[in-house]
Amino acid sequence: MSISEAVDDFAAHLLDYERLQPTTIRNYTTYLSLLLSFLTPEEAERAVLGEITSARFSAFLRHERERGMAESTLQMRWYAVHAFYRFLRHRGYDGPSPLDQVRPPRARPVPRRDYSATEAEAILAAARASAEGGTKKGQFDYAVMATFRYTGVRRGELVDAKVKDLDLPHRELTVLGKGRKRRTIPLPHPYVEIMEWYLAEVRPHLPGSERLFANPRANIEGRFRGATDGQSLKRMVVRYGEDAAVPGPHLPHRWRHTYATHLLRRGVDVAVVQKLLGHSSITTTSIYLHLVRDDLQAGVDQAFGGPPQRSRPDGSSRRRTSG
Repeated sequence: MSISEAVDDFAAHLLDYERLQPTTIRNYTTYLSLLLSFLTPEEAERAVLGEITSARFSAFLRHERERGMAESTLQMRWYAVHAFYRFLRHRGYDGPSPLDQVRPPRARPVPRRDYSATEAEAILAAARASAEGGTKKGQFDYAVMATFRYTGVRRGELVDAKVKDLDLPHRELTVLGKGRKRRTIPLPHPYVEIMEWYLAEVRPHLPGSERLFANPRANIEGRFRGATDGQSLKRMVVRYGEDAAVPGPHLPHRWRHTYATHLLRRGVDVAVVQKLLGHSSITTTSIYLHLVRDDLQAGVDQAFGGPPQRSRPDGSSRRRTSG
């Protein structure tokens, strides 16, 4: 089996057997190819059969670190190789793995930030102003930004959504999430109104694709068949965040955080939020609760004031000290 054949078979396995998202498959195959390019030709030929030594894999990670790759990026390299060995074992390989000796790099937890309701509305207003300019791109952008605001979908889920997945009479959008699992998201009335306008006035003038959000500038005969690519969405989010003068960072996934915390702040049960986000475990959803707890603490402080000066019965006050 040649190296290119091994990478192609690996990608097919991830799609057909593990049912991973196209973005994940693309990342994993890219990271595997980087490893194979780092190895000598002889080592690469053995590597596709599973013969990667822990010393050479460690050297690859060191090389990537010296190139300036973050620990979170190195961690993804590790997981790509882990997926490759799952593929090899599915094919009958029963030998050792370099991962038995090389632990995954430890990435620092990424602080999770959301937009306040005021910030979210300001950004959406900036997108709406662009749509009112009458350009096809501006109108398309407004529909996309509204989707981030009102549905909490992942970037890949938005890219993959089809026109047939949107059911406005029943106020539902069905998306294909992680693990190729489908979930149906109920839609609020403001979003339904925006999408009724989008389907009637904007979508007919976009490329004739089955995609709900067909890139206005896409080549329908090209590789992605009219799909909007992830980098374009990232640039879009940055543009309207800056237009609204809202502090960054501006990332598509920040809108997902905003959707989750918006629901939790309004008293929606965490189990319901779990279903809406498509999390397989409620533990994953619970990470958003710390943002809500910050709000509760701030609310208590606002209601009852700051640290007391003279609140004890004896007229003294006690402040916490370290040590």
